[in-house]
Amino acid sequence: MASIDLRTPRDLRQAWVAAYNRSWRSWLLDDVPSGFTFTLRAPRAEALGEHFERVAAWCAEWVEWEARTAGASLETVTRRTRFGPQALPSRAVVEGWENSVRLDVEIARHWRRAERRLRSVRDLPGHDAEVVRPRLAEIVDLADADFEILCAAVRWFAVNPRSGLMGRQVPVLGMHTKWLAQHRRLVVACLGLGSGNDDPQLNVLGLREMPVSADLIVADPAIRLTIAGLRHLRAPAAELAVLPLTPSEVVIVENKESALMLPDRAGCVYVHSLGNNLPLLAQLPWLRGPRVRYWGDLDRAGFALLSQARSVVPGLESTLMDVETLRRYQALAVPDSTKAATPLDTLTEGELEALAALAPPGGVALRLEQERLPYDVVVSALWP
Repeated sequence: MASIDLRTPRDLRQAWVAAYNRSWRSWLLDDVPSGFTFTLRAPRAEALGEHFERVAAWCAEWVEWEARTAGASLETVTRRTRFGPQALPSRAVVEGWENSVRLDVEIARHWRRAERRLRSVRDLPGHDAEVVRPRLAEIVDLADADFEILCAAVRWFAVNPRSGLMGRQVPVLGMHTKWLAQHRRLVVACLGLGSGNDDPQLNVLGLREMPVSADLIVADPAIRLTIAGLRHLRAPAAELAVLPLTPSEVVIVENKESALMLPDRAGCVYVHSLGNNLPLLAQLPWLRGPRVRYWGDLDRAGFALLSQARSVVPGLESTLMDVETLRRYQALAVPDSTKAATPLDTLTEGELEALAALAPPGGVALRLEQERLPYDVVVSALWP
């Protein structure tokens, strides 16, 4: 029996949705098509006798579709059969863009919103169609309230390009710091200030950035005397950079709890809780010269952070981030389901071996948090 593949009006709608999702941005910014054409794959003559009732129902379905669809028409092809010539629908044609849009309710709703949003964006100062293009989907998908804030923000920043305000001070109704952090790419793109694909900081908008701070523990009582006896410090990197610190060794500790448990030690300073703010290490001149070590969690994220720190501080040593430590205390490890960044290519062979042991191919990744290690083991590893 000859097989047939009869494409239905439902298939047409799915094809139209797929075509729209691929091309609506270009259609919105450039030009819309004159309609939509869909090939129906009319069955061959030899299949008609075997599937006559099915083909008849299929033809009736398309005739009904043509009658209820604005701008629709069917092109036919003639098949010569033993019953005589049979005209079968071969292509469905929808003439006109407006008729095409109405083939799907959600598409029609989306297109109307996209048209309205683009008209509003084009009226904004600094509009550049090519800069906005990569961000069109985000702009169209914004809630109405967020879109109104976006337009108001663009107008305000166009008039106040170098305000020097903090993010919370921007006098745009409905805006708050989190809103600006979440939508700054859209604001920058609508102002024509960036490519729309980068990750602009707030200073691109003429705002003052919150200073990035670091946490220190000055573990040497003698050094503490030079800074009014302070042991714990948290301050912007620029201020920490000018402190009269003269350590002979620095230990960078990933987590606060682990740093707090470390003892006083002559010549030693602990830097802790930096997270991904490791580039600020380059701003601390008293890091150049002393021995610098890094102690972090034995997990994929810990090694990613270690690799970043070493890219800033060449010669950085790692402590308790090796296979031996993992094997000795593996019973204290837990499954690690978090998504970790790929480390930079600064890890040593021993560190790469430990990383491989933490995340074996096809196995369950592990995390051994640094706080789980016994205190005496940590102290002995840092100062054998």
